[in-house]
Formats: sequence, structure tokens, C-alpha cells
Amino acid sequence: PYEVKTLHRLLGITEHNDQGRYHAERHLPLDVLIIDEASMIDISLMAKLMRALSPSARLILLGDSQQLASVESGAVLANLSDEQQGQFSAEFSEQFPELDIPVKENSTPSTLLNSFVRLQHSYRFDKDSAIGQLAKQVNEGDVLAALALLNPSVNDIWSDSVEKQQQRCFMAGYQRFIEAVESKQSPQQVVQAFDTFRILAALKQGPQSVLSVNRLLLRLLAQRGWRTSLPFYAGRPIMITQNDYRQRLFNGDTGIILHDETGQLRACFCFDEEVRWVPINRLPAHETAFAMTVHKSQGSEFDSVSILLPDEISPILNRELLYTAITRAKQQVFILSKEVTLRHTIQTRHQRESGLKMQIMEEK
Repeated sequence: PYEVKTLHRLLGITEHNDQGRYHAERHLPLDVLIIDEASMIDISLMAKLMRALSPSARLILLGDSQQLASVESGAVLANLSDEQQGQFSAEFSEQFPELDIPVKENSTPSTLLNSFVRLQHSYRFDKDSAIGQLAKQVNEGDVLAALALLNPSVNDIWSDSVEKQQQRCFMAGYQRFIEAVESKQSPQQVVQAFDTFRILAALKQGPQSVLSVNRLLLRLLAQRGWRTSLPFYAGRPIMITQNDYRQRLFNGDTGIILHDETGQLRACFCFDEEVRWVPINRLPAHETAFAMTVHKSQGSEFDSVSILLPDEISPILNRELLYTAITRAKQQVFILSKEVTLRHTIQTRHQRESGLKMQIMEEK
């Protein structure tokens, strides 16, 4: 009952069974279900989940409603929590007198009354730090305040996006990882060094994208003698893009191609204290992972991140994307962008409706 699973695996949804093993006629055998990173759930998957839950089951959603919505249609968490956070009745408050819960006077009764709370403390970074303040200003769409924070007087800086600046920023970010690979440190040390820094791009392809960054890093590392022209080489970071339950590897898992104790190249994955070696010919679908999209980064955290925005204004750019990228960092953020692009991104809000808000209002 305490095993962590993806929602697709929980429901038994596969490429050959879109409806899953659990549904309205066969409920999930559980009393409580806790879902983390709930902002990533699309409306279709949420509908399947709700049908699969028994009427007596309790559902607890954890997530940041200000982050990017799901890739597919819907913004379930944002729509559910909109204007409901902190809404408590007098009857509910009286049950917990020691907590001094504020009562919302004259609030319109809602199906979701007494259901949502906003956690106030971040364990990733201090809300008063430069990162915390920048995240707040971006979330509020305050361009001037955000730009005022982004200057060389603090550790979090931004600069016009040019290739030489990118090279310096990216190589400095991965310096510890590069040294760990070149000095043949232990697999755990190499993986840990890699996971301290990540490049987050708004776009998957095109200029200033995941693809262009990966190509840039391959060229720079080749100049240091890395054999990056080969499909697999020591130090190549990879991200799994397709679940493989037999290998216990899942979409988003990252590992490093390294020499094992016998000198063979294999993929090394570290999960807590477990070091897992996977033969290259048994790897599921994967890709080089010096950079990743902001969407893919949700649920991850790093000491430092470099955020790369495209030079051209794109429909994908909005404050939710930038907020999500900023809040992946614990200590340091670098934003590489033209000022006009950054201004547009902070000013633009992603509007998406799932129909839930209207449905809930009709049920009041």
C-alpha cells in the first residue's frame, strides 16, 4: 500500500489498454490516494482516476497550481483550487481551535469548501532569498520588480543570450560533473555531480532549445577529448523517455553512461542508495540530457539552473513556464534571454480551462 507508482501504472493503462484495469466497474482497492505534482494531471487522466476511485476513498492532491499545466488538455489543479484556497467554514474551524484557522465570512458555499490549503514554507529555498523573491514577482507578473532583481549585484543574474555567454555559463555549471568524469570518480559521485546543475529550455527543438544546447555541449566536450561522436561514450547523460517496467526505468529517469568495474560501457542510475547498472542494449527509449525542457523538469530540483529562452517570441512563453523553471533551483538561477523576450514571458499568463470551474459552480 505504500508503493509509489505513476498514475498510468496505478490504473493499469498501457498502449494496448487505454481504459486501464481499474474503472467505474472495478474500483481501486485503496482507502487513501496521495498524488504529488498534481498540476501535471490532464483532464482525461483525472476523469479516469475519479471513476476508478470508490465513493469512500479519500483523494489528496499535492502540487503548485502556479506551475505549468499538463501537456495535454486541462488545468485541473489550477481550476480546482482557484479562489478556494483558504476557504474554511466556522464549523470546520471550530474542530481545530488550536490551529486558529481563519474563517471566510460571507463566503458562497462551495463543493470544495474546507478542502484546500496553501503551504507557506518552502524547503527548497527561502521565500526572502533572491530566488524566492524572483519567483514571487514572476508569478505576479511584475516585470519591473523582476528585472530589478536580475542584476549583477545578486547571485542570480541574467544576460543577453549569445553563444559565448551560453558556453561560459553551461561549462561552468557542469564543471564539477566534467571533473568527476575525467578524474574517474565513483559512479555515485559522477551522478551526484551531474544532478547539481541543469539547463532548462523552453523549446525542444530550434534555436535556443534542448536540441541546440545538447549539440553545443557535445562540441565543447569533444574539444576536451570526449568521444562524443560515438553513440555511447563515458560521461553521456541520458534521460529515459519511455517506461520500462522490466528494467524498472521510467519516463524522466536520468543516468550516466560510464565504464563499470569490468571496463564495459553501461548506463548507471542512482536511486537513493541503490546504484543500478543497465546494459546499453537493454535501455528503453532515451535521449541525451545535458538540457531538458521546463515541462520535463517538473518534480525535479537542482542546486543551480540555467534557463534558456528563445530569441523569438513564442506562444509557449508565459509566466507559468518561467516560474516553474525558477523554482527548480535551490541556490542559483541564471536566465539567458533577450530583455524583450523576458518581458513578454513575465507579462503573459497561460489561460486554460478544463470546464471544472463551471461544473463546480453549477453544483453549489
